[in-house]
Amino acid sequence: MTGRPKSITVIGWLVALSAIIAVIHMLFPDGSISVSRITPTSFLPEATLYSLVNYNIMLTFISGFAILDGMDWGRWLYSLQSVTLFALNVYLASSFPALLILCIQGLAVLLIIYFLFTPKANDYFAKTVP
Repeated sequence: MTGRPKSITVIGWLVALSAIIAVIHMLFPDGSISVSRITPTSFLPEATLYSLVNYNIMLTFISGFAILDGMDWGRWLYSLQSVTLFALNVYLASSFPALLILCIQGLAVLLIIYFLFTPKANDYFAKTVP
């Protein structure tokens, strides 16, 4: 394979940019609204939720640039982190509209994971394994 597949380039940049946008969003005072809204219905304390959000942003950022760099562990990190976060969000969802939005998010995650593990992507990531 001569270069990175376009699907991997698009996914890598989308993942990395989503983490950067999340950090910028957290810097503004209204950035904590989403965490504050689920705090009353959550079994987790607010500090734990903030820690999970920050940890997720960090993992997303790292996996996005690892995917762009052709590191195989980057796609596994993104896949495991996305599926785990999706399962936690489903568990914390308290209303039907939230579950509906999560269905769309779940489809997007599955689509991204599919493109991360296509034969072309496997060839690309296999060449960078030491």
